[in-house]
Amino acid sequence: MADLLPPDPVETPADDEAALAQALAAAIQDVIQQQYAGAAAPKVALRDAHAKIVSLVRGELRVLDDLPASLAHGVFQPGARYRCWVRLSNGDGTVRSDGERDARGLAIKVCGVGEALGDRLPGDTERATQDFLLIDNPTFFVRNAHDYLEFVQQKAAGKSPLRWVFARAPWQWRLKELCTMLRLQRAPTSILAQTFHSMTPYRLGPNVVKLRARPEQPAVPRTDESFDSLRAAASAQLATGAARFAIEVQPRGDRDLSIEDAAVLWPEADAPFHQVAVLELPVQPPASAAQRAFGDRLSFSPWHGLVAHRPLGSLNRMRRAVYPAAATTRHGLNDQKPPFEPTGDEVFPADG
Repeated sequence: MADLLPPDPVETPADDEAALAQALAAAIQDVIQQQYAGAAAPKVALRDAHAKIVSLVRGELRVLDDLPASLAHGVFQPGARYRCWVRLSNGDGTVRSDGERDARGLAIKVCGVGEALGDRLPGDTERATQDFLLIDNPTFFVRNAHDYLEFVQQKAAGKSPLRWVFARAPWQWRLKELCTMLRLQRAPTSILAQTFHSMTPYRLGPNVVKLRARPEQPAVPRTDESFDSLRAAASAQLATGAARFAIEVQPRGDRDLSIEDAAVLWPEADAPFHQVAVLELPVQPPASAAQRAFGDRLSFSPWHGLVAHRPLGSLNRMRRAVYPAAATTRHGLNDQKPPFEPTGDEVFPADG
């Protein structure tokens, strides 16, 4: 793939990235296979991260009518509206109780992205979608591909994440990364109350930006911390009222803010956010089991989309190789059909 997409001018890839991507894909496939081998019957191969879908809901992305021309690129065209599928998830690679501390994810699949909006990323298997993947922390605990490979290899070997933190000489301990790990372990009152971040940078036409989804209204809190308590709270809110997120971009401009290190924060004082759209989750019934199963078959990747939203940086370049390999392994073990591209018009039966 590398020959189809040379590095962006703002990127500085490592010389060994092709080998790193191959090794990382193999390590994550190993993690998925180990989980499957140890699973109780009926066996199900899970994603290596974001294994539990809290809910899969319908959404609409509405671009601001008065969006400045400098930010009007890709799907962000003034006044544009798109149907979306939105996956709300827990970050762990196991299906755990919503009551446990964990990172939470927001993945948006924008549908109806027409050819007139520009070229698609080379190798993309979808033709009319744009994916945005966000998590409820502005930075990641892994800096780059080298560190991520070491982390996943430790995980595949059954080692604790702390082993990765303290694997080096004391003056090289990953204490900053440990602090981020701990910050990611949250217990929100509602997943709809979280602010979600891209963590890694992207193109927005000629701009380089990070993205943020910020809730615009109070969320209905969960009543307890039981297994599906976040799911129940989200369903309760969407049963009577919409949830809305301001979609914002943080242009890097000419500032010397890191492209390659996903653990580095871009300070808002240096790079303020600008709203470009609203993501609305309208009133709707709770996602049925069939609807969540549909969500489990969907493929979410930052590499599904337009060149105008090209992913940047070390971890994003790894995702280009790792995500398809992981999906192939998981769907193969589950004897599932390959992921497909939705239209946003899909309808599912309610639970009996």
